[in-house]
Parts: sequence; structure tokens; C-alpha cells
Amino acid sequence: MPVTPCGGCRQRIREFADLDVEIVSHGVDGQPLVQTLGQLLPHSFGPEFLNK
Repeated sequence: MPVTPCGGCRQRIREFADLDVEIVSHGVDGQPLVQTLGQLLPHSFGPEFLNK
């Protein structure tokens, strides 16, 4: 089973990184799992939703 960042860490990354940033996690059988932040957090809440 892949080991990805926890929910709190995902949200923190989302607040400061673009959706195309690659997140490298521990994947199945020890192989790296590479996903973009957008793939890891589809439909997420980010800074673009806040009033300026």
C-alpha cells in the first residue's frame, strides 16, 4: 500500500505549492510513487479561493 502525506501535510503543501508540483511518496513494493499535487488532492481548497 502506498504511503502518502497525511491530510494536514497535504493541505499545507496545497497552500504553498502549485497543483503541478510532483509529490514523491513510498509506493507499492518500495517503488517511488510520483503524483502531482492535483492528482493527490483533486477538487481541493487552495489560496485562489480566498478573497484578496
